[in-house]
Amino acid sequence: MNTVDVKLHDKIHESMLMEDPRSILNNSRLLLFEKFERMFKLKIGGSILDIGSGSGYAAIWLALNRSVKVVYALEFSLPAVSKLLPRNISFHDVQETVIPICGSFENIQIDEEVDFIISFGSLHHSSCLYSTFSSLGSVLKPGGYVIAQEPAMNNQTTNLDYNLKYDCIEKRFGMEIRNGDRNDSFFRDAEYITAAAFNGFDLLNSGNFNPRKAIRFSLKLFLKHFLSLLKLRRESYDQLSELTKDVKNKFYVFRKHDEMNIPHLWNPLKKSAHES
Repeated sequence: MNTVDVKLHDKIHESMLMEDPRSILNNSRLLLFEKFERMFKLKIGGSILDIGSGSGYAAIWLALNRSVKVVYALEFSLPAVSKLLPRNISFHDVQETVIPICGSFENIQIDEEVDFIISFGSLHHSSCLYSTFSSLGSVLKPGGYVIAQEPAMNNQTTNLDYNLKYDCIEKRFGMEIRNGDRNDSFFRDAEYITAAAFNGFDLLNSGNFNPRKAIRFSLKLFLKHFLSLLKLRRESYDQLSELTKDVKNKFYVFRKHDEMNIPHLWNPLKKSAHES
């Protein structure tokens, strides 16, 4: 993250310290774990890396509900790593399983390869998706999975649209921020898929994520999550550009392939690197 994003996310994570740690497990994105398991007939387990962990809700849920060896909760924000994550991890008594790590997902420093990488609203902060997926691939086992839920722009979003979006001033948590001064890119749907493919990942699923239509999404849980979103939106989103409002919630599943060398993808890259 750049300095503007760091300042904003420090404010976001400081505000999360005012919330009841029990409420973090109401997040609708957690439904995607069961959706993944139904789709691929596979239980999530083993070693897991949760990038952009935030409050730690995904890492903590996995530690409480799945047979996992370890969950690395990777965050760039110091308030999240030093205060928010330790408090929530301790409250839910998963200190033996969930390990907070301060760092960037573009340069991941862990001592083992993991079976799963979770990204819930993190990849769109990448300054270069190609480099980010290269970094993810360096710590993911062959055959391992990336489960991601990210905001994405329509594939027909033009370069002019992006220029207009990045020139807009938005107000969040009392900060007036020009879009283009953040690493908050909202890549096109196709850009996520292409960056992953160029780093040896196979796309297994790509679709819209709508928690209101999720199977087994209880009315009680939905209402709690909806009301919390309304509260957060009133407090943090004072002004949004029209293009930001058009962002869609996308759900992706990628699997790291054993063989990285795909001739029609890699030959142009090798030629470009040689010429430079």
